[in-house]
Amino acid sequence: MAVAVALDLGTIPPMPLYDEFYKTPTHEAAIFLHASMSVMLISFAILSLVGSVSGFFPALKARG
Repeated sequence: MAVAVALDLGTIPPMPLYDEFYKTPTHEAAIFLHASMSVMLISFAILSLVGSVSGFFPALKARG
């Protein structure tokens, strides 16, 4: 989660997508990806829940 906070605080600049494929002087084909704290928090919560649930049921089954 600390990496997500560091990304959102601007330590890593926005990343251009498709810029290497379509080289134009004005970068009109580039899509700039920006880090969003709300998206990172939501995805962290969802992935934590999925990881916990996917490990919980096999553990119950193995317990007997």
